[in-house]
Order: sequence, then structure tokens, then C-alpha cells
Amino acid sequence: MKRRKLFNVLFSSILFAGTFMVSCNNDDITETPNSGSRTLSFNISAGFNEESNADSRALSEKPDTVYRGFNDGMRVDAVLERDKAEASRVAEQVAYNTKVLAVVINNSTNKVYRIQQLTVDINGKLTCEVPDYDVRIVFYSYNSISKIPETNLAEGDPVTIDSKDALVEVGDDVLWATTGVIRPTDTNLGQIKFKHLFARLKVILYYPALTSFRIYLENASYKDAYVRIIPGTVTSGFSDEILQFENSSTGSAATTNLSSAYRYFIPLGVESVNKLSVSRINDREMLGLLDTNFTKKFEAGSSYTLTLHVTKNEIIWDWASAYTQWDAKSYYRWGFVPSSGSADYFNEATSLANYLCKNCPSINDVRRMLASGIFWDNNGPEWEWRVDFPTPRKFKTGLWVKKKKYWVETGVDYVNSVPAATTEVRTSGQYMFLPASGRLTRASGGYEENVGTAGYYWTNTPVGNTGPESAGYNLYFISTRAQLETSERHYGFSRWSFWE
Repeated sequence: MKRRKLFNVLFSSILFAGTFMVSCNNDDITETPNSGSRTLSFNISAGFNEESNADSRALSEKPDTVYRGFNDGMRVDAVLERDKAEASRVAEQVAYNTKVLAVVINNSTNKVYRIQQLTVDINGKLTCEVPDYDVRIVFYSYNSISKIPETNLAEGDPVTIDSKDALVEVGDDVLWATTGVIRPTDTNLGQIKFKHLFARLKVILYYPALTSFRIYLENASYKDAYVRIIPGTVTSGFSDEILQFENSSTGSAATTNLSSAYRYFIPLGVESVNKLSVSRINDREMLGLLDTNFTKKFEAGSSYTLTLHVTKNEIIWDWASAYTQWDAKSYYRWGFVPSSGSADYFNEATSLANYLCKNCPSINDVRRMLASGIFWDNNGPEWEWRVDFPTPRKFKTGLWVKKKKYWVETGVDYVNSVPAATTEVRTSGQYMFLPASGRLTRASGGYEENVGTAGYYWTNTPVGNTGPESAGYNLYFISTRAQLETSERHYGFSRWSFWE
């Protein structure tokens, strides 16, 4: 029997803050190994495969910046940056019970000698048995304490660049490392490090009074990938994955910013147009109103931060240069009359709105708003009629209304004499602006009427009748009058809501 030899192999990381030890099992390594083999003991730390020039690469890479204004007065400023080395060194450790796969390779035959499932023990140590001749080892992990890494490799398989692939789904944090050739006479094996085969991204959202958010990113990630374990390379899959980022503040206290956790993903590996959707802020669903695009090539092994600043000006929340029949599922298409059964056809239910008009004010909200003070303006904030139209028209006419927190308790159904807006009204900070956006009508074939001179805004409240001519409550205003009224649901009116 050959005498057992113990070797220490140091795995170092340039990304995580510390150096950690990993163990394959709880076996007592002082036991006599099988004849012709030896037991190796490793110190391992994990980290991204950042190089010594990580800082300079991050600083030299120009941040991707998107500034997008919306007709409802919202603005999204998005900055995407690669994390510098010190920013991406998070206080993560290779946890107790983390599962690691070790592929021991006979260096002479270039075949798999043994595949061992290793586990981090309570002392943070990893050990594995190898033959007493020249070998090298490939380590593979999902950085998980419950999920055992998978492979199609088997003992005796040749290991080449085309070795069998392992299918990995998005969400796994795939770690990979390899030793050099380990000889029976080696006593100092130098340093190696794990690298991440996928990318990671976190989102930080800034908003004046923020309690929660949900954001989606499309066209940046594959749903799965094939990993070639021996060379540590990735072949991406074929179906896209929509990445979701979210967070909420503890308790009910609002803050000015929230950060999601890092999300690991399988980058496309090519420059692509990525769709960013702010799906929800606090308790408000955005319904596609805050979508924007940016072009980016995400790279495997890199860490990114997407910082969003969402702001709003004096135009009312959730207003868009688009029209809907009462509580339809999709917007009224200019020049097309919706037909029964289509998504842009009105909701015929007698209950409160559940689709596009879900967040619109109620009839009582409109009554309180009218009683709180309104002002007509011929020179208000500029807004565009139908931004998707080949030649959008710009207007400044509309109605100033009080923000919700300034409403009185007792409401009215109409105001017969609307005063003109003053500088004090425009600058007081107590008002928001409703564009005189007109309407689309069935009688005109789906074309506009009264744009710039009148406003028509749905409430979330139906009139309790059914059938083709069923009605809903709406706000109507012109320069001299504003009132709560009922209209047949087939009209294309504006949608809106009050957030503050």
C-alpha cells in the first residue's frame, strides 16, 4: 500500500470579501484510504471571475443611460452599469452543506477517474479522494445547500472540449473551478478560484414615497443553458426568460429608494434591445405605461446594477395619450371601431371596473374633486395627442384639479362656472393637470372629436345596466363647465387615477 499524502490547495477569490473553506463530507480523513489513492484537503473560496483590472474596466465602460418622458407627466431615468470590483464583493460565504461536484480526471488518459458529490461540512472543509498519480480536478456547483449539481459524465468518459453537457435553468448560480495538474510529489498547488458562468443584476428604484416595487426585464436572458463542465463553457438555450425584480419596505414606512436582491441570469451573449417594464410602484399597477427600451450586451461572469429614478410632474397620474372604451382590456385603436368579444371592446359587467379603468376614480371621487376647486387653462403644461401618430399634435389646454390629499369631504355633481387658472394655481404644488384630450367615437369610425377643447375621463363605476348601449359614469369638462355624467360605454375616453 502506498503511503497516503495530504495536500493543501488554496482557492482564492477577488470578488467576495473573505476566504472560506469547504468540505465534501463528514468522513474522518485520518482513515486509511484505498490502496493506490490519497486524500486531498482543499481550502476554497468563491467569487466572480473578475480580473485585476476590474475597476478600470468598469470605469472605462460607458454606462447605458435611458431618459424617457411620458405624456402622463412621468419620467424614467435608467442607468445600467457594470459593478466595480469593490462594489461587487458582497459578504457571501460558501455555506455549510453547499453541494459541490468534483470531477477527478486521469491526466495521462484524459478520462474521468471518479465523480464525487461533495458537501461543505461544519468546519468549512472540502476533501476528496484521488488516485496516487497525476490528476486534475474540475469543481462544479449551483451554490446551493439543497440542489445537487447534475452531469451526464460518467467514470471512464474521455474529457474533451465536446464533453457531455448539463442542462441548467435560469436562477441557478453556477460556479466552476479547476486545478492544474496535481502530481504525487506536489506539496504546493498554488491558487485557483471559482468563477460564475452566468451574470447577475440587481435593480435600485428611487421614488419620492416608496413602499414596494416590481420591475420586469425582457430580451436579456435565456431560460436555460447547456454547461460543458470540463472546459467551463456555456451554450445558451433557445427560449427567452423574463426577469423579475422586486422588494418592499419593512412595515408601512415609505422610503426614497429600494433595492432588489441580485438575480442570476443566463445572458444572451449578443447585443439586444432589452424591454424594461416598471410593473408596479407601491399599490399601483402601471399596465404598460412605464415601459422603455435600452440596448445592451450582458456578459457572463459580470455583475450589473440598474438604477431607476421615477419622477412625475403636474400632469395627472396614469393619464396617457390613448383612449379606452369603458374598462376594456386593451386600448381603443385609432381609426378602428372595437367589436364585441375583442379585447378593446368595453366591459359589459355591472360591477366596478376590473381592467383599464380599475384604478380610475369613483363617482364619489369625482364629486369631491369638483367641490375642491378646479381651473381651466389655455396655457398649461404641454401635452401631445397620440404620441404613436405619425405627426403628433401638441396642446396646452386642460383643467387643473386638486391632488387627492387636498379634497374636501362633501362633493358636487357639477361646476357651472370654471375660473381661469392663475400663476398661483400652477405653482402652488396642490394641483395636477387634466389634458383636454377629447374622445374617440363609434359614429366617426373610431376617430377623434373635441381634442384640445373638451375632456372625457372614465370613472371605475358603471351604470347598472347591460347590453350594447350600457353606460358608465365619466367626468366631462370644457372651458366653462365641468360635471359628472353618464355616457355609453362604446366611447373612447381617457383613463386616469389619483395617487396623491
